[in-house]
Amino acid sequence: MDLFPPFRTLCRICGVEVETTLYRTHIESLHPEYVEWSRRWGKWPKFIVGSLAAFIILDLVYFRSLFHNFGDIAVACTFATFFLWIGQYARKDAGV
Repeated sequence: MDLFPPFRTLCRICGVEVETTLYRTHIESLHPEYVEWSRRWGKWPKFIVGSLAAFIILDLVYFRSLFHNFGDIAVACTFATFFLWIGQYARKDAGV
């Protein structure tokens, strides 16, 4: 009997039990399409945070002096960000 058996993780895609230290190797070798998909989606949080930071800077510097009803612009930019996100998902499903 092993005093310290290795930790095991269940693969979310194929259901195979894999040692935790070998999980990444298992995913990269047997499920390359999942790795590509996760890399593509990993870029979006950075894009969203960057676009919101740019929006806040623009708000502080420029928009506040031009528009009194700023809420409409904020809602429009939020919708635009989510439409870009949904477009990326639709493109992935279409195989483009």
